[in-house]
This record gives sequence, structure tokens and C-alpha cells, in this order.
Amino acid sequence: MALPMGAWIDRHGSRAMFLRGALAAALLYLLLPLLHTPWQVIAGAALLAFVLPFRTVPIQTEFLAMLPTLGPAKAGWNRAAFMLGLAFIGPAVSAAVLSAFGFGTLFRSEEHTSELQSLAYL
Repeated sequence: MALPMGAWIDRHGSRAMFLRGALAAALLYLLLPLLHTPWQVIAGAALLAFVLPFRTVPIQTEFLAMLPTLGPAKAGWNRAAFMLGLAFIGPAVSAAVLSAFGFGTLFRSEEHTSELQSLAYL
């Protein structure tokens, strides 16, 4: 999905594509607690992986568009903060919520996070 995203971003804009991806992810996360069999969960995870580029590619596009105004000194910090949140803080918070409250709460919290991301781009 990452390859066609470039053409779709050129046609519709990165904010519109991010909004579509965030709304799709919010709906999918809302449905995850209703899944009961392992195959349903696998299908749900596959659908979530399908909509992931709708959120990550537009964010990277916006970052690259901001690169000339950030300058080389700030660009590294901006990229590091994004990657730190994506690769370390997000999974750590998810693991903490999962161990404290269970899968249902984790999926509902992710669904609400996707809704908030959607509202931020309206």
C-alpha cells in the first residue's frame, strides 16, 4: 500500500489521506474486541496492517515538506522524536495498558487515539 499512497497523496493531499487512514483504523480498533476466534483476530490484524500506510506515509510526507524550514539541526531531532514515539514509547505504553487492564481496554484506547488523530486533521 505504500507505493500507491504517493499518487493518492498527490491527488488528494496528505491530510485527507491521513484522515481516511485514521478513521479506518478507529473503526477497525472498535471492532477488534468483538472478534472471538484466532482467524478473526488475524484478519483484523491484516486489515490494520493494510490501513497503516494511510497514516504513516502522510506523516512522513509532511515531515519531508517541513524539512527545508526545519534545517539540518532540527530535522534530526524531529525525526528522532517521531521514531522514539513510534518504536519505543508507543509499544511500552501499550504493554503497560495491556498488563494493567487487558486487551479490551487496550483496543478501545487505541480506537479513541485514532479518533483524536482524525479530529486533529479536520
